Amino acid sequence: MRIIAATFTDRKAAQAVLESIRSRFDLTARDAEVAPLATSMDELRPGIVLAGRFTEQRAPEVHRLVIAHKGEVVVDIDEGQTKTRRSQAGSLTETSVAETDGTLRLTSILFGR
Repeated sequence: MRIIAATFTDRKAAQAVLESIRSRFDLTARDAEVAPLATSMDELRPGIVLAGRFTEQRAPEVHRLVIAHKGEVVVDIDEGQTKTRRSQAGSLTETSVAETDGTLRLTSILFGR
C-alpha cells in the first residue's frame, strides 16, 4: 500500500478529488480524508491536505486526479514507513497536527491508528 498526501489551496478541489477517489476505488473515511493543512506558516500558506492509503496500481491515477484539480502531491511513500516508531527511551513518538475530526482520521491513516 502507498500513503499519498496532497495539498490544495481550494477546499472544493480537494473535496472533489476525495469524492472521486472514494467512489472510483470504493474507499471509506478510514482510507482517505481531507483536513485543514496545519503548518507553522498558516498565514502565509493556508490550505487543505488530502491523505489516503492506496494500492500500488491506483497511485498513478490518484496523482493524475490531484494534478488535474491543481493540487500538489507532497508525500508518496510505502505504508510501512509510516508506522509509529519507538524512541530510544521506549516511548511512542508521533507528530500531531490539529484536533479536528478530519485531522484525527488523517492521523489514523498516516500512523496506522
